[in-house]
Amino acid sequence: MLGKDELEFFGKTKTLGLFGDKKFPFKSGPKSSMARKEALSHIKKLLVQIKPNKIYITPNRGLEELVIPLLSFLDVPYVIVNPYKGYFDGCSVESKVKLLVALENSKSVVTIAKRPKNILEHEKSYKESLDFIYENSDVVICVTGPEPSDTLKRIQKNFKSDDKIIVLNFVDYPGD
Repeated sequence: MLGKDELEFFGKTKTLGLFGDKKFPFKSGPKSSMARKEALSHIKKLLVQIKPNKIYITPNRGLEELVIPLLSFLDVPYVIVNPYKGYFDGCSVESKVKLLVALENSKSVVTIAKRPKNILEHEKSYKESLDFIYENSDVVICVTGPEPSDTLKRIQKNFKSDDKIIVLNFVDYPGD
């Protein structure tokens, strides 16, 4: 994954922030299981190389929901960042079960704000949670597909001048 120079630049035993795309694994049809397995394998290799001492993550539907069991398997401590009280209320039953397991196994949970009263407060709290993860991480990993989500575009745009972002692209190529 990372070459020797990149590994030296980013270093080892860092605190990571992890953002992913809600469309993970970026493929549909019979190949999605294989794509998911391959993508998680790449993430696992990167985590083994960096050997993070802690990861900040918001367990959204998509990559984050699937990577949390990998973090537990690798015995990597993680902190759940909750944008606001009630953020996970709209999750499916399946996602809520995964979330309960993730909460139980997390090192801690940080809730950024109170329940929002409107969409503007929701957006503000969510942005503050992204900023919190970014500011408290030595290195930020963004996992994206062929069409990055608005969140990942915003992170890459806002912090593109910073040298602490690793972008992993798992792109669907025609004919795959």
